[in-house]
Amino acid sequence: MSLPGLPDADLGAAIDPADEPPDDDSIEATEPPKASECPCWRVYLDWWKSGKANRRPGVYYHGLHETAEERTRTDEWVCGPLLIEATTFDRRNESFGRLLRFRDSTNRWHEWNMPMLMLKGDCADLRGELLFMGLEIDPKHRARLPHYLIYGPPRDARAT
Repeated sequence: MSLPGLPDADLGAAIDPADEPPDDDSIEATEPPKASECPCWRVYLDWWKSGKANRRPGVYYHGLHETAEERTRTDEWVCGPLLIEATTFDRRNESFGRLLRFRDSTNRWHEWNMPMLMLKGDCADLRGELLFMGLEIDPKHRARLPHYLIYGPPRDARAT
């Protein structure tokens, strides 16, 4: 079956891209990165340790603080566990989105196809939708959330 606007390709080829990201490129983690790997994003599904401190599960932006003597990692909790499962799009290669899977404050998983259009402007509507569905978002680091959703590596691509 051919899709309008695409060369003679079947739907399976549009849904299942040939190039899958390597397994070692995953941002899911159980241990924090070294300072040499920062800045980077990590998603922790369980509690983890940073020195003597226990850190809560969620999406973290690991930045870098540099002084003349050393480089140290910074750990910013952005929100609860939130995975970017796939990039979504329609048959005309439009209406792009991200298939998100996230855990709410009662430990239940949700799946939501977020339209990329929600990333325009200040993203207040996006945060409102996620908060409505139970995702915890740190008000102090909320500006990092759209960056993660744009630049975080999706696991797959599929048509919707």
